[in-house]
Amino acid sequence: MEFDMDYDLLFKNHVSGITGRGVNKTGLCPFHDDTNASLSFNTDKGIWHCFAGCGSGDAYQFAEAIGIDPRPYSKNGDTGYKMRYPISRPEHIKTSLIRSTLPAVLEGKDEDKVLESHYYLMDNYSILNPPSPWIKKIVNELLIGHCPEKKCFTYPILNEDFIPINIKFHKSKLGKAPHSIKGHGQCVLYPLPLIKDFDFNKLILFAEGEKDAVTLLSNGYQAVSSSTGALSLPKNLTQIEPAKHIKFVYDQGDAGQNGSMKGAIELKRRFPEMRIGVCHWPKRYPEGYDVTDHLKASDENDLEELLLNVEYVESVPTKKSVKSIGVIPEPLDFYGYVNDNSPKPVDMIEGILPNESVMGIVSDANVGKTILALNLSMHLSAGKDWLGHRIDRAYKVLYFLAEGGYHNLRFRMKKLATQFEVRPNEGYFKTWPTVPYNLNDSSNFAEIESEIDKFSPDIFVIDTFIKCHNEDENDNRVMQDIMNIIRLFVTGKKRSGIICHHVSKQGQTRGASSVSGDFDTVIRLDWKDKASPNRLLTYEKIRNSEMLPSVKVSLNPDTLFFERVDDSFSDRFNVLMSYFENDAGIKRPEIIKKLKEDLQLGTQTCNTLFNKYKRYLVEKDGLWYKKPKE
Repeated sequence: MEFDMDYDLLFKNHVSGITGRGVNKTGLCPFHDDTNASLSFNTDKGIWHCFAGCGSGDAYQFAEAIGIDPRPYSKNGDTGYKMRYPISRPEHIKTSLIRSTLPAVLEGKDEDKVLESHYYLMDNYSILNPPSPWIKKIVNELLIGHCPEKKCFTYPILNEDFIPINIKFHKSKLGKAPHSIKGHGQCVLYPLPLIKDFDFNKLILFAEGEKDAVTLLSNGYQAVSSSTGALSLPKNLTQIEPAKHIKFVYDQGDAGQNGSMKGAIELKRRFPEMRIGVCHWPKRYPEGYDVTDHLKASDENDLEELLLNVEYVESVPTKKSVKSIGVIPEPLDFYGYVNDNSPKPVDMIEGILPNESVMGIVSDANVGKTILALNLSMHLSAGKDWLGHRIDRAYKVLYFLAEGGYHNLRFRMKKLATQFEVRPNEGYFKTWPTVPYNLNDSSNFAEIESEIDKFSPDIFVIDTFIKCHNEDENDNRVMQDIMNIIRLFVTGKKRSGIICHHVSKQGQTRGASSVSGDFDTVIRLDWKDKASPNRLLTYEKIRNSEMLPSVKVSLNPDTLFFERVDDSFSDRFNVLMSYFENDAGIKRPEIIKKLKEDLQLGTQTCNTLFNKYKRYLVEKDGLWYKKPKE
């Protein structure tokens, strides 16, 4: 039997929220409660990876984890349905009594996998050599097993009734992340069945993973871990809520220490009365060193030095309630809108930056988004048109620069100043070089709000987004809070914002979808050839307006200004305005005639074009003139 390996159809049928170009795409992981598009996959190679910790693999493993026939996706042409474990329960297990600590009957293929791998480990315990800090009693209670095919230990995620809800395998010696093979993926505390027996008046240790939790339990400590990785906590923490004292004992190194502090802060936020600390390894221990390594090697067989070197989380940043700041306007009925004949505010940058909107400038690192944002700021504060977009007057700009430092900014300003034609009006451009800050913290918010109110800008620039908060950028709920706060700076203030932000390795706006979703305009800058000064400027999103074609721009290294080099693009607005360069007055029929000749358009189209841009003109005695800037 032969099968067609349609990887694209496989992922489309089982992954929702798919975005991306070409063969590399992202979507919502089907193996856990995903809101952040954590799954990355390649439809050409049939490989996948979940950044939330569910695992990675090929199309065969994906199909098997989903619970469908994986045979069509076997790379070696093997059409035999080879399960990781035999489906049928071996005879000796069928006739054996289940140990008293376990349920009498476990039904279904997943339970079979758990038992088979568990008995394989128990029968070959000395040969398979589990970590020496483990004891058989804990291994037996938690149904830990071994997969001979993958040569790794298996960790069943059990509910309170000892029923498996997920299975993970872990090559701890190779440093591989745990991988889910069943696919439930819900985040729970590990090991759930034993938590109910904890003495909540005594210390509980929060380990980085299942291996270390088993090690700690085997050595007399009360310990838990998160079943979906070190960077996540379960939504439901009712099992551990009675605890009085918790210490995080993650691995040595920046990743472990940062992850433990994040977890401790989140736990403190949920349970303010709980005593929560982060243990720091002495510097003499190498990167990645963990409690299993220590208890295996330690002569004293304890963790006293680690547990005493603890940093307690005394409080967490108070989140500013969106409802507590800003002015909520009175609601309008239907006729309130119908009878409002006030003119729409003029776009600050024609076509791409309406009044009271938020624009995102996104790019990969070192492509030039800061220089592009500074270019925009120069043009706005000078009242000069930018790359073919009309800017009708000078606007006050406040630039929050959270990276680069003073001397780097000074170097750029001196170069920008050589472009004499585009210089800010006096007092119209101000930068606030600052250290990273957190808009979601009330004190930081108050400081930034004060700076904005003091200068009263028309436009503020945040460079970059990642530096204006210290939250999890993949958390949609938290990122939406940040964007809501940014909106408070513009809504009802006749002010707009520009946000510099990075793109991911997959080419999408980085982090939670709520960030890019809240931008009114997204401008992307790409560098196709680093040997060339040319970049491609793409309008990825323009809310409530027509999309625009991409523009090729070139960076002048002497002035640090971007210039258009795409001669094939016909800028109709500039053609029209060129007729009035000498302040000459022209009759409308003559203007229409010129447009028809220069743009090769019909009469109706030229009249539509004239009507669209006539707000930039003024009529006097039947002649039209260029309107002077304010």
